[in-house]
Amino acid sequence: MANTKTAVIDASRGKNIFHRNSVASIRLIEDFVIKHTNIDIYSSSDSDNSVDDTISLKSNSASKKKELRIKTLQSKKTRCEDLEYKLKILDTTIAFLAISGVVLAIQDFESNYSDNKDERYLQSSLTNKFRIYISFTTIISIILAVVRSITSYNLKRERKMFLEDKIKSYFFTSSFPLLVVEILLVSVHCPPYLDHEFEFKQLSGVLYVNFSSICLSIMTLRVILLLRLISHYSKWATVDVQIICRENDVNRPLNFALKAILKDMPQLLLLPGFAISTVALGVALQVYERPFNEDNYMSSTTNCGGESEITTSTLDYTFLYNAEWLVLLTMTTVGFGDFYPRTHMGRLIAIIAAIWGTFLISLMIIMFNNFVSFSRGEEKCYKLLKKIIESRELREYAKKFIKASIEAHLYKKNHKLSPNDPLLAMRIAQINHYKKMYKEKVLDVKFRNNDIREVLIELNQSFSMDLEKLKKIVANAQEMENQLDVLLESQKKTLEVLLSCSKFSRDVENMMVFSQGGLR
Repeated sequence: MANTKTAVIDASRGKNIFHRNSVASIRLIEDFVIKHTNIDIYSSSDSDNSVDDTISLKSNSASKKKELRIKTLQSKKTRCEDLEYKLKILDTTIAFLAISGVVLAIQDFESNYSDNKDERYLQSSLTNKFRIYISFTTIISIILAVVRSITSYNLKRERKMFLEDKIKSYFFTSSFPLLVVEILLVSVHCPPYLDHEFEFKQLSGVLYVNFSSICLSIMTLRVILLLRLISHYSKWATVDVQIICRENDVNRPLNFALKAILKDMPQLLLLPGFAISTVALGVALQVYERPFNEDNYMSSTTNCGGESEITTSTLDYTFLYNAEWLVLLTMTTVGFGDFYPRTHMGRLIAIIAAIWGTFLISLMIIMFNNFVSFSRGEEKCYKLLKKIIESRELREYAKKFIKASIEAHLYKKNHKLSPNDPLLAMRIAQINHYKKMYKEKVLDVKFRNNDIREVLIELNQSFSMDLEKLKKIVANAQEMENQLDVLLESQKKTLEVLLSCSKFSRDVENMMVFSQGGLR
């Protein structure tokens, strides 16, 4: 009894210790949640009430986490919009500074160029001013390019955090190599107080060109920076569109925007593309072809009245529109031959113009295709008017057929002619001709105006009708077969009866013969 009592006391003590420990642990959890979530929880000495409070605490913390997540996503979306706007301003400023530097470099080239070979690239009073401004715009563009690259990386990071993707370091993303390419593209220019003339051997002479002219031909590549503006000023590249693209695994919104513009309104890329490409490639071509053609005349010998005469001619690239004319003819693959490149760099530029022009011509074909294609409303109007016109033609054929039939009937009735009369046969042939034309027109209208779905529906209906007829024929055949089986069975029974009757008659005859023989 003592041992039993001791065991009961130990069990009650263990229960009380467990109760105190559970209450203490629950209170610790409550204190932790109060500290980190700022939620007021009223503790209770009873363990059951504490458990209920913890359940309510979990539901409140889950709802608060959900609200916190929604607020976080909204704040991230706001930051994405702010970074997108900042990126738009940076891209527009960089493009403006880069293109203004190209324009000033062209003006510098035109002001320094001279027709005199010995004093061709003389620096005027405005040369250093132009180049100082070009250097200033270049330095500002490089600084803005660095800021733009970091902003682009931050924007990608916010979007990836928004979509819960993995985040890479700046130097392991596409932002860093693009920054290097952009700096190399923008940094090419001729600094002030620095110029040097180079000599290059060509196939038919020597080309003398200075350092600023070479830099100008490379600076024309800055027009590529204008493509980035499409991602900011197009309706296909907004923040909402980019979010939808990334949710559907489209990781290049600029490519998507270009494709969408080409599909929707290709003229928005075609016409500016032709204009900008013609000007840029024309400037680069003029830099090399103008000094070479002025220094290396082409001579030819002609016979005039039996006397030989030496004539000299040159391709005049003094005016920029002559170089643009050559580029435009090359891009459109026309090539009249009045202007053509003679230097190695000029031929390289012509090859680039031919390849780029092929792409733009394909865009022109797409534009014309979209122009002649009907919209939904126009397609509906066209089909309706087409049906009205064809119904009028059907009425005309029907009128001619009815008129010819009535005339033939009246002619036969009034003249009381035989069916072999040639005039009547001619009228009957005319009636058959109009009848045939009417049927052909009906079939043509029936199968041309209807779309594929309607034609398939009609074919399905005709096939179903034919199948119903075949089913009826098969059912009739089965019924006839069943009737034939019944007839065969009845014939078999009748034959058996007849056979039994004949056998019975033979037996009767045998018995009569036997009875007659016995009586005798």
